[in-house]
Amino acid sequence: MTLNPTTPSRSVPPRVPLGVQPSAQLSAQPSTRPNDRTGKERGQTKHEALDAIRVLIVEDEWVLAASAEAALEEARCIVVGIATTADEAIGLAEAERPDLALMDIRLRGPRDGIDAAREIRNRFGIRSLFVTAHSDAETRRQGDEADPVGWIQKPVSGDDLVAYVYACLGRRR
Repeated sequence: MTLNPTTPSRSVPPRVPLGVQPSAQLSAQPSTRPNDRTGKERGQTKHEALDAIRVLIVEDEWVLAASAEAALEEARCIVVGIATTADEAIGLAEAERPDLALMDIRLRGPRDGIDAAREIRNRFGIRSLFVTAHSDAETRRQGDEADPVGWIQKPVSGDDLVAYVYACLGRRR
């Protein structure tokens, strides 16, 4: 993607269906823009922002994280942050107290998403929705110890992801 200097850049990468492999040109990291706790940048009223679902994305593949973020924000959810490691996820969960963590199982670093989900649940009472390509019986057994709200098999569309998030929290869109 080549940007024309007279064309403003987009703050969110173009929508890419979840599960699509990134090309070599899209290897940049997710933006580190400040968390949007008020929702005002997306045109929400203060009341709508207070009712919005707050989601932490834990995913080490940039394209998947950016696609999930775009789909959730389009559905008026507030993405409180994107973590690529278990330790980042735990730190963001402590600081931001999301309603739900979307948790990949295989992450960068020595700890996995199951370990992060377990610690986030035990320390902060925040449950996770596992979004993973790894759902064999042993992985499911280990993951179930973290008391997740559910499992989603990758690849998943942005619309389906949003539907799962709302369903897991018992909310209507």
